[in-house]
Amino acid sequence: MVFKRAESDSNFFCRWVSTGGRWEIGFTQMMFGVRVRVGRIGSMCVDLDYCAGADVHFQEELMKAVMTILIPVSEEITSRQLSDMFPTYEIKPIHQDPCWPQLQQMAAAVLGSNAEKAS
Repeated sequence: MVFKRAESDSNFFCRWVSTGGRWEIGFTQMMFGVRVRVGRIGSMCVDLDYCAGADVHFQEELMKAVMTILIPVSEEITSRQLSDMFPTYEIKPIHQDPCWPQLQQMAAAVLGSNAEKAS
């Protein structure tokens, strides 16, 4: 799944949509920071919701990791399947939670797999 930049809307102050037109990802402003959220376009539900806190650098790193993890994922994935493939968290913002290293490893695996295919 590849994303392209899209217009902001009432849910995301910074938003991307999948090239197949089914999914959206973006930053949502909260009282104490920002969340990275993923959901189906037009759905009022959020299938992935990670607390990125107030650190802009971490927000960008988290967004990059989630987008990278989604590269090999089919647009046909169900909401449940998408939600289940990502680790959950208990500590906010998530850079303090054990799920952050897991996400980094998942993104590195995708990048490693793509590098092997290119060789």
